[in-house]
Amino acid sequence: MSLKAIELQLALPKTQDIGQIQKQLHQKDLIHQSHLITQAKKLEAKRKRKTEELKKSLLQEQNTLRSPKNHEQTKGRFIDLEL
Repeated sequence: MSLKAIELQLALPKTQDIGQIQKQLHQKDLIHQSHLITQAKKLEAKRKRKTEELKKSLLQEQNTLRSPKNHEQTKGRFIDLEL
C-alpha cells in the first residue's frame, strides 16, 4: 500500500496540524498543573499563617491567665518593707 502524490499533499499538512494541537494540549496540561501547584502553595501559606496566629493568641491567653495565679501564689509569702 503506497501513498500517491495527492494523498501526501493532504496527509502532511494534517500531521503538522495534529502536532500543533498535541503541543497545545500538552502545554495546557502543564499550565493547569502549574496553576494548581501555586494554589496549593497559597493555601498552605494561609493555613500556616492562621496556625501561627492561633498559637500566638493561645499563648497570650495563657499568659493572662497565669499572671493572676502567680500573684495569688505569692500573696502572703513575702513582706514588702520600707524603712
